[in-house]
Order: sequence, then C-alpha cells, then structure tokens
Amino acid sequence: MDNEEVIEPQDEVEEGDIEEIEVLGDSVENLEDESDNINLVPNGYHDVEIASSDDETDDEYEPLQPRIPLLPRIVLAGLGAVLGHNQRFDDSSSGDEEDNTDAAEDDVDRERFDSELPGRHTYLGEGTEVGGRLILDDELVQSLPLLSQPGMVLIPGQLLPLHLFHPSVISMMKKVIDTTKTFGVVNLTADTSSWRGVVGTTAEIFEYREAEDPEDREVGLKIKARGRQRFKLMSTRRQVDGNLVGEVKMLVDKEMDEPLDIVRIKSLDRFMELAVNFYSPKYRPKFNSCVLSPLPPWVWDMYSPICLMAKVKHELSKLSSLSLHLSSLPAGPSELSWWVAANLPLEDKLRTQLLAINSPVQRLRVELSFLSQCRVLVCRRCSKQLGDQQNIFSMSKEGPQGAFVNPGGHVHETLTLYKAKNLRLVGQPSTEYSWFPGYAWTITECLGCWNHIGWKFTATNPKLRPEKFYGFSRRSIEAKVEVPDQPDSEDAEEGGTSHIVM
Repeated sequence: MDNEEVIEPQDEVEEGDIEEIEVLGDSVENLEDESDNINLVPNGYHDVEIASSDDETDDEYEPLQPRIPLLPRIVLAGLGAVLGHNQRFDDSSSGDEEDNTDAAEDDVDRERFDSELPGRHTYLGEGTEVGGRLILDDELVQSLPLLSQPGMVLIPGQLLPLHLFHPSVISMMKKVIDTTKTFGVVNLTADTSSWRGVVGTTAEIFEYREAEDPEDREVGLKIKARGRQRFKLMSTRRQVDGNLVGEVKMLVDKEMDEPLDIVRIKSLDRFMELAVNFYSPKYRPKFNSCVLSPLPPWVWDMYSPICLMAKVKHELSKLSSLSLHLSSLPAGPSELSWWVAANLPLEDKLRTQLLAINSPVQRLRVELSFLSQCRVLVCRRCSKQLGDQQNIFSMSKEGPQGAFVNPGGHVHETLTLYKAKNLRLVGQPSTEYSWFPGYAWTITECLGCWNHIGWKFTATNPKLRPEKFYGFSRRSIEAKVEVPDQPDSEDAEEGGTSHIVM
C-alpha cells in the first residue's frame, strides 16, 4: 500500500478509538511453526504500490512457504490492509489513567527500560567500530562525498543509522571508512540549479557492518554515524559511478557573550557568584547592570544566552515525562540549541533554517517561539489530533526523538509519546527488527485519512515499564497551538492542508 495514496475509510469510527486490522488471514498464520513467534509484518512502512482493480483484489492468495522473506511480506501486509481482514477495536488508550495508578503501586516489582539501548541500534547487528575523529577547520573549502537523504535534515550531534543497498553508494562508503570516515549529508531537491548555498552537515562514521555470507538473508552495508559540523555547498559534480561530490565551505558558530558585559563595571566582578559552568543560572551578578543602560531589562533578556536557556528549559519542563531528564541536557547555548532542534517535531523547512543560522542565541529564540506554541500534534494530511505535548517523553538517552532505519533503508525520525488517539492498528505485533529491544511494534495509521503515522510499541515482558508507548514519524505529523477546525464530512473526503503555526 502506498503511503501517499489516500484510501477512503469504509465505516465511521468514533473519535479516540483505535482500529486494528489483521493483515493476513488464518491460512497464512497456520503456515508458521507454532514455536516460531516471528510475525509476518516487517518493521517500518514501505511505499509499495497495490493495484486497486477488482481483478487483483478478488484473487486468492497463492500458497506460501512457512518462512516468508522479509520484503515479500511487505506486499502481503499492504494487500491485507486494503482488503481489511478481521477488523476489531482496541481501547487500550482509554484506561491509561487507571493503568498509571496501578503502575505506580507496582513500581517496585517492575523493570525500567534501559534508555541506552535505542541509541545502540542493536537491530542492525554487531558491527566493527571505527576509531579516530576528523575535525575540519572553520571556513575551510574542500571536496566532500555527499549523500542526499530526502526528508532528513541532519543536526550536529544527531545519531544517523543507515542501511545502504546500491553498489556504488556502498563502494563510496567503504572508501570513506578507509580514509577520512567523514561524508556530507544534504537534503537536495530535483532542481540542480538550487543546490548552491544549501547547508548540510558532516557525518562521521563510528561503526559499520557488512554482509559477508552470501547465503545469509542480510544484504547491504549498515552504518552508524553522528552529525558533526555544518557546511555550505559551493558546487557539485557527478562522478562516473553516479555518486555526488561537493565543494563545500565549513561554517562556524558565532558565540555571543552576555549583552550586558559591554556596560558592566569591571570593578564589580568580585560580586559575581562563582559557578562551575558559566551558563549556569547561578552565575548571576548580585549587582544588576541593567541600571546602567537606558533600555529596559526585558530587552537584554531577549538576547541573553543564560535567560534564553532558562526559558527553553522551562518550556521543556512542561513535558511532564521529560522533566526527569532535564538535568542531562547540554550546558552550553550552542549544544542546547542543536539538541532542541534534533528532538522537536519541526518541519524540514524550519530545520533547514535553523541549520543555516550561525548564532546559538538566534536559534534558541526561534526554538523558544516554537516550544511556546507547540501544544498538540496533528496529522499532516488531514489535521486530525493524534497526541498532546504533555505526552511526549524520552525512551532513549538521546532524547524523545531519534532517527531509526527500517529493513528497506528508509530513515524515520521517531517521536515517542505515552498516549495517542485517533489511530488504527495494521497487522499483528512483531518483535522482528524492533528499534526498542523488549517491545513489539505494530504499524499505526490516522483514523481520518489512513495516512501512515508511525508505530505502537507494546512490552513483551509484563514487568517492563512502560507497558506501551507510541512512535510518530516526524514526516507524518505537525505541531499546532490548538486543534484546527475539522472540515465537514463532504470536505473531509477531499482532504486538506495545514501548516505549523509559528
């Protein structure tokens, strides 16, 4: 089933209910060995075209082998979703308050999920670590191999897993691993005339895994990399093998001191409260220098790194589930601005704008504006509410939103939430290729337009906490101040567009 194709719902379902569809019939399930718990739905969601003609939908399934390869199962999953086998409702989100109360009482007997596991990407298998690090000089101009990732704007410090299949790309990455271990990640469009001036990020490979056994089902090259430095694309050229090489110029952040330093009286520095970190809120003067300026204090606070960091952390504290992780946030304004950019459900256009800003203070101001107006999460296609800001939490030590790759090589930036609504489930829970060890995933779609939203994760161990949570793909959702007015039934069939309110 193609994600971009809108399939009209057959029946009206009350808001808040979650509809689950079994993708394959009993005849397919019976072919699996009873001792084998591997389900028939692969991780991720692939753009598989399914014809909608009556001739194809009426055809019966051909006999299948007990062990169905991964990619053919994707086609069967999409066909089963179109046919709508064994529909039933799931009201697991309706009793969350009671579940939370019981969970608090039984907290002693439960196991807490290890937040370091998602960042290790164990589903990619054990790889070979790569040592060393390359730091490019500021404003340096040099050639860099480029990898275009549509829908992905890599942020400095963000972890990027990749599963590559194309022989020329694999060959390029092997050369990178043997030499500099660094390549450029850019989000390029089809119009080559607009590539000049595009801002990207260098990615440094720290682990890779190559398929060695030809008889093994594993294929391609798996890579783990981390974003490092920003660059501006000056020119590009296409090599004989089809790979893209760019002439890039490295960008540098312009750090700004406290604006009141220019009017402060240096003889009063002895009254400063000492702190280990300069950007700590405790590092404040006992004598306020604002009295020496004709401007009111709030003007200086708009451009003070300390004040902006305090305001951003205050907005993050409103995410009740994230408050426990505020102590582990980056201490400096530059690092904090990149962390917020990587962990918020921002549009690609806004993320590209943040990546091009050279001032951490200005980035924090833009992110603070977004945080103050990010209240609900809605479907990007039909604007149906799917979740609330207060339900965002961190399953990973990296933050509430991280990049993961599925077996088809598609990278999904996934935002984790405790609760969600207006979703339907497609297929049966599966632990195969799970991004969160100990959890089984199920594909979720919007109840209004059937657009792919993400996944529901349920614990395989009843003692594991949380028992369930949801992962939203960033490209499928939008953040808004409030739930937009839903169109009438006639307009809803045509669909609508929406934009992030900034």
